Amino acid sequence: MQFIAEYGLFLAKAVTVLAAVLIVAGVLTALTSRQKKTAERRLEVTDLNRHYEQMERALRGALLPPREFKRELKAKKKADKAKAKADKRAAKADAKTAAAADADGDAKVDAGAEKPGDGDGEKTVETVDSGQATVDANDGEKVAGQTNAGDGEKSTGESANTVTNEKPTGESNTVTVAEQKPNADETSSASKRIFVLNFDGDIRASAVSSLCQEVSAILTMAGPGDEVVVRVESGGGVVHGYGLAASQLRRLRDRGIPLTVAVDKIAASGGYMMACVADQIIAAPFAFIGSIGVLLQAPNLRGLLKKHDVEFEQIYAGEHKRTLTLFGENTDKAREKVRQQIEETHNLFKAHVKAQRPGVDIEQVATGEYWLGSRALEMGLVDRLQTSDDYLMDARFDAQILELHYAEKLKLIDRFSSLMRARWSGPAGIGAPGDGLDRPMVL
Repeated sequence: MQFIAEYGLFLAKAVTVLAAVLIVAGVLTALTSRQKKTAERRLEVTDLNRHYEQMERALRGALLPPREFKRELKAKKKADKAKAKADKRAAKADAKTAAAADADGDAKVDAGAEKPGDGDGEKTVETVDSGQATVDANDGEKVAGQTNAGDGEKSTGESANTVTNEKPTGESNTVTVAEQKPNADETSSASKRIFVLNFDGDIRASAVSSLCQEVSAILTMAGPGDEVVVRVESGGGVVHGYGLAASQLRRLRDRGIPLTVAVDKIAASGGYMMACVADQIIAAPFAFIGSIGVLLQAPNLRGLLKKHDVEFEQIYAGEHKRTLTLFGENTDKAREKVRQQIEETHNLFKAHVKAQRPGVDIEQVATGEYWLGSRALEMGLVDRLQTSDDYLMDARFDAQILELHYAEKLKLIDRFSSLMRARWSGPAGIGAPGDGLDRPMVL
């Protein structure tokens, strides 16, 4: 028995030492990895036309008799093959025409170079418009889709290209783009594209970093006639976060790209600060809209600390470096200063909404209240009652609809860090910019 007890004690010590070594090794590995890129970033593009067509095809397969559905698929395959051959012949013909036009233009320019000047010995060059064919960069990526011979059902193919850019710092940015086969009768012939973004906002507006990248990607490709639809779902949050999100949407409008914001559930406070930037706002009838106001709240634990004989001291420079405090004594002067900051922020918020939607009675709507979509329409806060799904379904026959999502795949340690930050940051913001607290005023 003594031997077993000693062996057990030895085993416990060994396990303890091993666990300590593993913990230290894990910490060192985590600290080392902080010097490298901790996230894989990529832009994901989804063809929503194809998504809708797949749903239609699946439903038809369930409703139609198997034999009839098989006949439709066979007819579609035959039509697809014929269309692909026709497109190939057309592409070759266009290439020959463009080459001939280029050669003819070069020959005329050379001939013009031999012409003498008007008696002064100078040679003139005759410039000729060669009529070169131009190809939209986006059209080069499109592959013709197909039309079902039986019922007009559309289908598309898909391939994925992944481009990885290795940077000197070890950062790896991966962009995954799904190249879809637009339908010949719809998206191939349609020059319009609709880019769809989704903003699911929390109190810190964490999605703004992805929104920035998505907007930048759109600006590199968007052309005349294109449109951006942003589906916003947010009850508001920190002033600086949602102010930046609104500025990102403003980049689209400043470059003349039509912007539509769709609100299916809620766009309140900071969410509405974003939404009002759009050319048009559509909302579901029972979506929450408005809440144009500013909030700041903070607990004060001075009484609790005093009860347990805990003294709190703080030293600062600058009269208003510290206003409200968690642990010290809050003065009337500090409260008044914070009240002024809130009023100033609210006035800027109202001016922002008024500038974007001059037709609203800003004093009526900027009371901090929210309204349902049908009432918000009457007050001029939205332009139409419609869900985002309905809007996109209506547009799918006239445009290619692409949904963009900038994703970051975090490592385990970064996920844990984000979880801890979210856990300890609390459900509501407190403090104000410049007061030293880590949670600012919220919209």
